[in-house]
Amino acid sequence: MNARYAFIGEEKASSGFPVCRGCRLLGVSTSGYYGWRDRPASATTIRRALVAADAAREHAASDGIFGYRRVHVELLATGAVVSVQLVRRVLREQALAGATTRAYRVTTRQDADATAAPDLVRRDFSSATPGAKLVGDITYIRTWRGWAYLAVVIDCATRRVVGWSLAERASAKLCTDALAMAARNGQLSLSAIFHTDRGCQPRFKGSSQHCPCWTERIGRRVGVRGE
Repeated sequence: MNARYAFIGEEKASSGFPVCRGCRLLGVSTSGYYGWRDRPASATTIRRALVAADAAREHAASDGIFGYRRVHVELLATGAVVSVQLVRRVLREQALAGATTRAYRVTTRQDADATAAPDLVRRDFSSATPGAKLVGDITYIRTWRGWAYLAVVIDCATRRVVGWSLAERASAKLCTDALAMAARNGQLSLSAIFHTDRGCQPRFKGSSQHCPCWTERIGRRVGVRGE
């Protein structure tokens, strides 16, 4: 019965729907509705409203990250006496939930079918000529919306990041976009060496360790003229 009265009151407040018509449609008396409306709130109702407000405040203070368990811990730290089940219910009623992240994924995987590229760097990461020797890698960054994958290309001569790419997936395009930026910004020679680990992205087996042919292909694609 209380739920019907509450619905009538909400409709009256939001859209001005007539109370008499609402009572007739829901099969309740008009006098019963006004008696419910004017009746003082019970101690339980008042306490539940206070818990709901406190839980919403702690959730907002965490920038929407905390779920009901963490919100419950924060409320206990303030001296509140409240159960975790009540915190979960009041947050759910307000459509508040904690932020979730995607599961951890390994980004470096060796391809057993790929032919190992020759080691052209041999642990020598120095270079006197810009655009002649580059290194790259992929890392992952936890964000509120999940994992973000970052590929970077560094020129060994200048120690500068000459190419980078950011995406939601560690795909082949992530790598080629970073190389394309490097080709545009780094004035690469067509004989440049590009060094990475032996991880493998699909359709990017050519870069599994060191392969100047990828530098040449990317350079031609973006119109770079090397030496």
